[in-house]
Amino acid sequence: MDFTLTIIMAAVAIPAALLAVTRLPQWSRRRNLRAISAFLLLSASFALMIPGIYTALDVGDNNALDLVIKGVLFLSLNIVCVDLADANGAPRLARRMNGGLGWAIFGSFMIALAMMLALIGAHASSPALEAYRSDPLVVWYNTLANAYPAVIGVALAPHLLATIRDTGASAKRRRNATLVTVGFLMSVVGTVLLPVFAGSTSTYRLDQVINGIAAICVVVGFILAYREMGTQKYNSVRRSALSVD
Repeated sequence: MDFTLTIIMAAVAIPAALLAVTRLPQWSRRRNLRAISAFLLLSASFALMIPGIYTALDVGDNNALDLVIKGVLFLSLNIVCVDLADANGAPRLARRMNGGLGWAIFGSFMIALAMMLALIGAHASSPALEAYRSDPLVVWYNTLANAYPAVIGVALAPHLLATIRDTGASAKRRRNATLVTVGFLMSVVGTVLLPVFAGSTSTYRLDQVINGIAAICVVVGFILAYREMGTQKYNSVRRSALSVD
């Protein structure tokens, strides 16, 4: 499973990292700051989930790194949500997720996960706490973590579907919205199935693959939208990096 997990994590981390690095000159000019930040955070969170890297960096072998990874991932998803909302005609949702609502959701998830991790008492490094999978609290810990992207997906769904149905939108924009929608839908499915699938090794692996593919779809859709900006100059501090076909 380490090999499968490594492939999935690398499939997300490497493209996001490459795009972020190639766009760093824009950072110095304060262009596309949100999008570049999202790519950096996404690549960091998925790279840290690679088993070998995780084990090497989990100081104290108490899996505190798992909580840090989830925090980094949630922050990146919040940025993605803000940009996708802007790009798909939902400025009100973008403002709320970029403000109090977004921070309230983020804080609630992180506090709940921190409390659960303290109760679990996992004292040996294990990516995604897989070594403790038989513990029901670990199952619900991972289910709650998976629920964050699912919540983001549910919030964005009406606006993404509107873009997909919009015959006036370009084919590329509809394609990107479709990719992201499929990814978030799979995230919802993976979240719902995890408590049921956790009892069997084979179904647990399947759930991990579902969530991995979901992440790939969302990140690929986000990357394609960003790349299609071409050479046009936009300041994403004021405007979404995804607002251009």
